[in-house]
Amino acid sequence: TLPAGTPMGDRNAWQELVPHAGDVFIEGFELFDGFIAVEERSNALLRLRTLGADGKSEFVASDEPAYTMGLNVNAETITLESGASVATSSATGAAGDIAFNAISITLEQNAGLLAQGAAAGVADDGDILLSAVDDSPWRSILVNVDVASAGVTIETGSVVRGRDVTILASVDNGSTASGQGTIGSVAGLGDAALKALEGLATAELAVSVVVADADIDIQAGTVISSRNFTAFASTYSTSSASPTLAFLFGGAASVVVADADVTVAGSVTATEDLAIRAATDQSVSSVAKPSAIKGVAAAAAVSVVVTDATAHVTDDATLTVGGDLYVLADNTERVLTQASSLTGKAGIAGVAL
Repeated sequence: TLPAGTPMGDRNAWQELVPHAGDVFIEGFELFDGFIAVEERSNALLRLRTLGADGKSEFVASDEPAYTMGLNVNAETITLESGASVATSSATGAAGDIAFNAISITLEQNAGLLAQGAAAGVADDGDILLSAVDDSPWRSILVNVDVASAGVTIETGSVVRGRDVTILASVDNGSTASGQGTIGSVAGLGDAALKALEGLATAELAVSVVVADADIDIQAGTVISSRNFTAFASTYSTSSASPTLAFLFGGAASVVVADADVTVAGSVTATEDLAIRAATDQSVSSVAKPSAIKGVAAAAAVSVVVTDATAHVTDDATLTVGGDLYVLADNTERVLTQASSLTGKAGIAGVAL
């Protein structure tokens, strides 16, 4: 390591972080808050060591004399920079698994994820998981709006080799529920017969908006080798609006805009099965049932659903599959739109749209 601001070429200022050991090969490392995780190989086994801020070094213990360990990285955003690689490969035994868990994952150009074991084929290879999940959407304070997105991008020239390679992008903003909406007094009723309703009537409008986007982009020039390969982008959205305190007029509006997209333009090899899928799933409810005042009530409800699920294998892609190939894109929509004006036996006017 070097103190901040010290030139890289000043070897006199270098400070030893991990001492050299002739029987240990350092595979890689990751920086965490308060410690560094070092992935190293010794006696043909992969092991993990933590280096604390206080300088103490500890190994992650195993209960078995023979074992394998993997690398699991969790963050909001994970970027493997251009030309960098992460490897749990082994020339003498089984490779460890690799798991990246975040909201956004990017492998920049010529990056590599390698989990290859010593045995021929994939028997000793490790699994690779790239999971981008956003289940804590941004919510507006003033109005009921949820916005969420998750994505995995593998740029040109990147290489991914492992046993079962799974790439997921998933958005779940299914916790949306309408509140009481916006309430305002109804004034200026011109007809003399309705003039008496002023001060008693309220107009309430409940609005719920959900925006979800899940995207997987495997660019041209990438190389992925696996036993089973899965790329799955999905959105799960719920939008519900229902005024609860409306007298005379109640309005409800629910909107869902959802997009799930998987684009494969690179070279993907699966000795067994290969699946490419995009799916959107949404439940939308707009219900307006205002209470009548002196036989008068009006209700309006509207639901808007704009969805797109695309599984796209481009002309640049090369798929080599030893088993079954699945390419699927599907939308599931459940929509309830209801406006009711119940004015009773003595009703004067009821309008529902």
